[in-house]
Amino acid sequence: MESKLLPFQREGVRFILQHGGCALLADEMGLGKTLKAIAVASCIHDSWPVLIMTPSSLRLQWASMIEQWLDIPPYDILVILVTCLFSRIIYRFL
Repeated sequence: MESKLLPFQREGVRFILQHGGCALLADEMGLGKTLKAIAVASCIHDSWPVLIMTPSSLRLQWASMIEQWLDIPPYDILVILVTCLFSRIIYRFL
């Protein structure tokens, strides 16, 4: 995967890994934040499973990108949709 990243993307992945994976990706739109996050996840494969939280509108795009870039079969990717009603119920019990 590294060979497919642009130099500034590789630098971003290196930076995140040097900081133990604790970093905020705040690049401009279109610069490959999703790809960098997937690259970091691929580097820490020993720590899987990985939880990715994303807006509902992007959940299937993320699943598709993970499948494409990490060569993971779709049946190994679990996409969960939590509705607002469910969130309110959880909140009441906390």
